[in-house]
Amino acid sequence: MRALFDVALRIIGLAFACKLLIAAGPATDFVRHRLQLSDGDVLRLEQGLPVSYELRTPDKAEVLVYGAVRIRSTCEAFVSSYADVEKLADGKSYLQVRKFSSPPQAPDLADLVLDREDLRELRDCRPGDCEIQMPASLMEQFRKDVNWDSDDAEVQAKGLVAQISMNALAAYRKGGNQALGEYNDKAHPARIAESLRAVIGRARDLPVYFPEFYRYLVDFPAAPPPHTRDFYYWENVKFGLKPTFRINHVSIYQPSANPGHWLIANKQLYASHYFQAAIDLSLCVRDDARSFYLLTLKGSRQDGLTGPRGGLLRRVVTARAREGLTMALQRLKERSESGQ
Repeated sequence: MRALFDVALRIIGLAFACKLLIAAGPATDFVRHRLQLSDGDVLRLEQGLPVSYELRTPDKAEVLVYGAVRIRSTCEAFVSSYADVEKLADGKSYLQVRKFSSPPQAPDLADLVLDREDLRELRDCRPGDCEIQMPASLMEQFRKDVNWDSDDAEVQAKGLVAQISMNALAAYRKGGNQALGEYNDKAHPARIAESLRAVIGRARDLPVYFPEFYRYLVDFPAAPPPHTRDFYYWENVKFGLKPTFRINHVSIYQPSANPGHWLIANKQLYASHYFQAAIDLSLCVRDDARSFYLLTLKGSRQDGLTGPRGGLLRRVVTARAREGLTMALQRLKERSESGQ
């Protein structure tokens, strides 16, 4: 199947060629000819079905997938639905989803449920040998501050996770990506800010079409561009062998030059497993008064995807990422069209 766009023409920059879209006529014609869709792809989109693909990257540790779906609703309704993240919880893939207060407060994490195996693993974590992603300093803190021989050791560990999470979120809001530090669970440290910048950089046209928003993503907490709003949330998700605790920062941007379009960035700040860095970029492109195209790029950097064995794992991870994106697009479509 042909790709929606080549390596040089990334989803965000291509989709937001709004001037071209206006000049070309209906958005469907633009999608067909400019994105080089097959007749089957166009038919799926017109039937309201999502399409998804892998985007090649020179870094084998990265996984990039992108997709599109046509939604019979308005961009405003979609943005409202997207921001209501707690409705994602389904007890299956999304075990828990909670939005942080503004500003974030400790009670926001009161009902966090952590995997018991993960809590037990914290006792023996050492730099280069830990089943949970975290800095070396926090491994030592869990060994020192939790009485692992007590009956309530897991309760203590959970409380420390909540405290550390709040401290990390506060540090990020003050110091930006650089304050996220690094993971020391493997032999080689994973510097989160560097990984994030690399993954965001795969959307090469983002700084061309949205320079202010791009700078905001990579240089946070720089001043946000006009018409930008942010929120934070945490989630317990299960898309691998283990439940994963994640903290995310969502930025919603409505460009002044194109008020009928919206750009959403969902940046991962922390993940207990799998993802060293991750970013979701979604663009709402208005088709007519009653429908729009939702285009999404999901990029992540993960450990264990390089080398001979990693190559096999990478194919599995990519296939699951595509499947997950297809399901996510379908769910967003259903939520938007039903007004949920």
